[in-house]
Amino acid sequence: MRLRKSNVGTLIVATVMVIAIGIFGFATLRHFPRSAQLVSIQQFPDSGEMCMWQPEKLNVVEASSQTSLFAALPENPVYAATQEAGATQVTARPPLRYVRDLDPIYSYVAVDLRRNEVLMQDHNTWSIRVFNRLDNTPPNAIRTEPKRVIGGPKTDILFNSCLYIDPKNGDIYTVENDVGDSVMDCAGSRS
Repeated sequence: MRLRKSNVGTLIVATVMVIAIGIFGFATLRHFPRSAQLVSIQQFPDSGEMCMWQPEKLNVVEASSQTSLFAALPENPVYAATQEAGATQVTARPPLRYVRDLDPIYSYVAVDLRRNEVLMQDHNTWSIRVFNRLDNTPPNAIRTEPKRVIGGPKTDILFNSCLYIDPKNGDIYTVENDVGDSVMDCAGSRS
């Protein structure tokens, strides 16, 4: 059987490729360890005596027909109002106090290199806080105050899940997760 010239050339190129791949593969295998090995063992210094944790013994009240959790409740019963008891009325008094946390909880960060700003999305106060990128908090300050805050009822920033700054024009976009999963810019227009 006779081989054509094109087949001989293809055979030579294929042989050279197999040899080159073999040499390259063998050379790279030498640089990678074949298995993990222990490098060193260091003993921790003795830290002295240690107190072992022991669970506190609980005062368990034996359950019987005479003692139960309901025995600790007051004797006088309280019943819900009925429809015949009279009309209810709405009181317009202000609440005695508000229980809320005013400290920010940051969830997303974006950097605007054009304006040299850092934008941080705050899930606790439903806002985006803008800081100078090189701000440094002094040692006696609680936190660095933002240079501006984007938020309020018209922005729909509630349960947002990301923050994006368009590098060409500086528009700020965020995705709102709670109301229809929509993308909006920080001026509040939905897309």
